[in-house]
Amino acid sequence: RHGDILRERGVVYAPDYVINAGGLVNVYGERHDWTSEQSHAKAGEIYETLLRIFELAEDEGVPTNVAADRLAEQRIADARRLMKSWV
Repeated sequence: RHGDILRERGVVYAPDYVINAGGLVNVYGERHDWTSEQSHAKAGEIYETLLRIFELAEDEGVPTNVAADRLAEQRIADARRLMKSWV
């Protein structure tokens, strides 16, 4: 909700649902018998996702929370299209 203000003040905000994804990765890994190395590798992808969000925000001139939402919405849309192709 404060994304615009933070952007105007030059604060780079990492949306909480992105940086907290590591916990979800860990739980998923535990439930699917991943090794700790597999979980660490997957959680490590959060860094690349953040860089992509920061780049998208810069390119589109939007706050990082808006860029993160757009990226999440795109991923959901891609997953839905993929699921429809399996049916």
